[in-house]
Amino acid sequence: FPSHDSGSYSYTPVSTNSRIIIEYQANYIITGFNQDLFESYIIMDGTNQLAKREQYFDNNLGGGGRSGTLFPISGSITNNQNTTARSIIIRLVVTSDSVNFTGRNNAYDACLKITEIAL
Repeated sequence: FPSHDSGSYSYTPVSTNSRIIIEYQANYIITGFNQDLFESYIIMDGTNQLAKREQYFDNNLGGGGRSGTLFPISGSITNNQNTTARSIIIRLVVTSDSVNFTGRNNAYDACLKITEIAL
């Protein structure tokens, strides 16, 4: 399924021994119908998957959401490398429908929060 990066940020840790906590929240509207599965991820440094969320829509009578939501999503990682920049990506995997991040009445609202705790 196609993936789309809905946000990215380059973060430089302050400490060489810390815990980095990443939280992301965004309003969104999913358009379409029938059975669908959507996934959201927090990925650090291109390959480290810190978190995954799924939103599933059933194709049966009553349908609707049968799972959690894509956002908010949060994850963490222990940083014991160095204080060089690390990439953070918020990735969305979409089956067949579209996701609109402007929300209702174009009330776009998104927030990326990074907390670093020295160990």
